[in-house]
Amino acid sequence: MNELLPKLWGWIQRNPRLFVILVAFPYMIVKSIGGGIFKLVLAASIEIREGNNCFLKQLTYKGETIDWGYGYSPFSAFVTIPFTYLPAEIPALILLVSGVFMLFRIFEILSILLDIPNTSKKYWWIALTVLFSLRFILHNYEMVQFNLLLLYMSIESLYQIFYQKKFLLGALLLSLGINLKVLPIVFIPYLIYRAQWKSLIYVLLFSLVLLLIPSLYTGFDLNKELHIGWFQTINPFLEQYNVAQNSREFRIQGLAALISSYFYEQPESFLQYLIYPLSKETVELLIQLSRLSLILLTLYILNSRPFQQPKSKMQFTYEVAYLLLITSLVFPQQNKWAFISLLPAFAYAFYVIIYKLQSKSCIIISMVIILLLTSATTDGIVGNKLYNYVESLKLLTIGTLFMIPVLIYLGHKTTPKTNSNS
Repeated sequence: MNELLPKLWGWIQRNPRLFVILVAFPYMIVKSIGGGIFKLVLAASIEIREGNNCFLKQLTYKGETIDWGYGYSPFSAFVTIPFTYLPAEIPALILLVSGVFMLFRIFEILSILLDIPNTSKKYWWIALTVLFSLRFILHNYEMVQFNLLLLYMSIESLYQIFYQKKFLLGALLLSLGINLKVLPIVFIPYLIYRAQWKSLIYVLLFSLVLLLIPSLYTGFDLNKELHIGWFQTINPFLEQYNVAQNSREFRIQGLAALISSYFYEQPESFLQYLIYPLSKETVELLIQLSRLSLILLTLYILNSRPFQQPKSKMQFTYEVAYLLLITSLVFPQQNKWAFISLLPAFAYAFYVIIYKLQSKSCIIISMVIILLLTSATTDGIVGNKLYNYVESLKLLTIGTLFMIPVLIYLGHKTTPKTNSNS
């Protein structure tokens, strides 16, 4: 027995991905049953396969009516057409197993960018980052969501573009992410600001090709109709994504959900804590101004003139972490699983706390508050009844907003040193 444990630990260290898959495989099988969100994507794929528009309509999958409307891209539905001939559980399980490799790769890239030495402190860094991100990782697995894939594509693509100089690969990955679920589009302005002109051209060309590829199967007219329907579905100026964000579902998070929850009366919502009712026009203005303020704050985070490269890998990680963080706030219709985009911000924060900070008490208290707001408010901790009230208060969004000044404070602790070396 004394010899077996060291051998087992050695095997785990050599094969960590395989170990996690073996341990989590029963859980992944259970979560793949029913297909999760893949039922919605496959239902849309069947519509396209049969020559129909999959947008702005109630979808069904094998006789089961699906409550959610399809909001992913036409390309997402197109590329999953082959899976429509299989049970939904199979592609769902493939995505969940792939998620393990994507998570390991995300941590690998972040550890390279932050130059984290392979010591016992690294295990603390990983453990704390996973702890703070665990709720969102599990939500992605419970619902078989694509947000982990989008996070991986965003980080991998930027790493390949900026530090491996593999512009084609990086641009293709970023284009795929944009064409799957539009969120990574925030990095197109970033490429412009950082003068990555070659990659920008490749991203635009690949994106155009991916928009047109479904035409080979559907024909140009149906593909055009699909993209018109997609834009009509995701148009960020629609009332349902602004003042009416909570009218049908009080569990939606983000800036629009937060502001409308506290300042605009939702007659159809049975849970709301109205601080002071404002007019529809005033609330819409507040929502757009709050989104704009977070976008403009990016200029402060970038900390350099346009068309210059990041001053260090650490500065680059700080910038990307902020951009990923605000996607879950600025974009409408964000649910809990979308906040996995906080993972790089947590990773950066704990890197600075563990390796750079001398005085840690105040920042640790702040991180504990963020953990309580973002993760300790899940139904598994507070219970189903209290969970509804917690969700209606938008504590997850509030905790994410609180993470912004913490991230900026920690960025200031490392940026001066970076500047002096550049």
